[in-house]
Amino acid sequence: MRSSFLEIVCEVVSRIQTNDDIDNMEEIEQQVVATEAANINVSWLRAHLDVIRKRKEASKKCSLLMELRVNTVVVEKAAQKDLRERCVELMAAQERFEEAERCVRVLHLVKNNLKDRILESKGNVDSLARQPVL
Repeated sequence: MRSSFLEIVCEVVSRIQTNDDIDNMEEIEQQVVATEAANINVSWLRAHLDVIRKRKEASKKCSLLMELRVNTVVVEKAAQKDLRERCVELMAAQERFEEAERCVRVLHLVKNNLKDRILESKGNVDSLARQPVL
């Protein structure tokens, strides 16, 4: 029985050295747990497995961060495009606003000019009305 567990340990060590099927850490972990349950000291092997697991976790985290960065770049480009389009819309709206503002100022001047002419015309009518008719 002990020799079969030692063969398992040798197989695990071989897989680690050749990097063969290291992706299946659960199976390797189960084999090490079974070996420990048989009172075989494999703490040295567990230390190696812990390092491998930490490397895999770090690598996975790095991959996820890289993927997130790529997605962020894509979203940023879309946001920049949207910002440029909205800036064009804003500039067009500002031009329309300025044109409307000029139109209101002109109409205000025309209204005041008409008011002055009406008052002037009323003054002329009143002065003509006061003149004696011959």
